[in-house]
Amino acid sequence: MGFTSAWIVLAALGGIVSIPRGIHGACLYQGTLFENNSSWKPDSCHDCSCLGDIVVCTTTRCPKPQCDFQKGEWLRITPGKCCPECVPQSQFSCLHEGKTYGPDSQWHGSNCSVCTCLRGRVSCTPRPCATVHCRRDERPVINFGECCAKCEQDGNSCFLNASSADP
Repeated sequence: MGFTSAWIVLAALGGIVSIPRGIHGACLYQGTLFENNSSWKPDSCHDCSCLGDIVVCTTTRCPKPQCDFQKGEWLRITPGKCCPECVPQSQFSCLHEGKTYGPDSQWHGSNCSVCTCLRGRVSCTPRPCATVHCRRDERPVINFGECCAKCEQDGNSCFLNASSADP
């Protein structure tokens, strides 16, 4: 059973497509009566039709946007819409380390930072790191290419405990 068939069965069982007695050539959907062979969008991501007294709803198919990120376009889903769209660089876009970022976007910058584009301005803050509690024989170390400290064995933990005795 496909998605559409399952949806129709569930809708019929849930009572959202039952037709009041004496009415033919129409569909009842969430309390609203629709004519046979009519179509409507109950929300931004679904398309519904009344076909032969039966409501059939499918998910909206979105085209694949072809954004030109090199020219500063960015991808967004506008509130109230279902499909993503390419948006050109605006006065609120940000240029940082040779890349363009859209308004309200967030990314990992260099030097262990998290950057945000707010109204055309870049703001970078250090990446948060967990507090490190090392044992006595360990010390906190930040390795090359990493941002946060971790505990590693202290190289100075070996010692010689010998008494000096003359032969």
